[in-house]
Amino acid sequence: MTLQINQAFAGDEHQPFEWEGQKGAVLLIHGFPGTPAEMLPLARALHDSDWAVMGLLLPGFGSEVVMLLDKRSEDWVQAVDGHLAKLREKHKLVIMIGFSMGGALCMQVAARNPPDALVLLAPFIEIDHVLWRMLPILKRVFRGIRPFRLFPIDFSKPETRASISRFMPMADLDNPETQQAIRNMQLPLELFAQIHRVGKQAKQSLKGNTSSYPILMMQGLDDDLVRPRVTRKLRDEINQVVDYVEVPGDHNLTSADHPSWTQTKQMIVDFCNRQIDAHPAPYVAISSGR
Repeated sequence: MTLQINQAFAGDEHQPFEWEGQKGAVLLIHGFPGTPAEMLPLARALHDSDWAVMGLLLPGFGSEVVMLLDKRSEDWVQAVDGHLAKLREKHKLVIMIGFSMGGALCMQVAARNPPDALVLLAPFIEIDHVLWRMLPILKRVFRGIRPFRLFPIDFSKPETRASISRFMPMADLDNPETQQAIRNMQLPLELFAQIHRVGKQAKQSLKGNTSSYPILMMQGLDDDLVRPRVTRKLRDEINQVVDYVEVPGDHNLTSADHPSWTQTKQMIVDFCNRQIDAHPAPYVAISSGR
């Protein structure tokens, strides 16, 4: 199984990337249990618009997934913070874009190291389920949890099948027994405790964040993981002006196969381009790195 997982993440699309551009820099942070591959379609669109883009691989993800249980939420926050600092050394204008759990990590980092602008795509704060709210208590009693009982899993959706195939490339997803086994899969509660911690700390960071920078928040109306009403509540709790947009479709806003991809992509590129007018020249890279 370990070999299968390593092979599943062996492709170049799952590796960190950094491409130079002249407008400024965008740091893209993937979600759970993703890799930089989630952010590639958006990175290409921004790079085509002459932005420098960086996609990091969070510690314990991708080919390092067998080490995931050894990682803590602080490791993920530090990774984002470190990559943001690296971009700051080279660029006058730096924007962060976080998808799902990556959005929560961005919120934490932005509270202490503000970017010039922030894009939150279906930002993960919590699962809208009573068991999720009880997780800190359950952790003391149980060792494992069956996550697919918290939210439905539809094996007919191409995006669902693609996500599962990354971790189980040999699984027959059309086999009813395989589907039931996945639904009954038990994962360590400690892993979800760390994700729970990310969401909780992201919400806490809102209270202490006195910085002011433009924010674009986008949410899929048919999202079963990060539900729209949770994101609307988050929007209302942010003490800053937020451009909030809801679009048709599910959670995977960064996928080129998403029904609202064209609209989502264009709104993000336009939002980033508007930040150039808000920052006096020179806004180009301090060092092109070439």
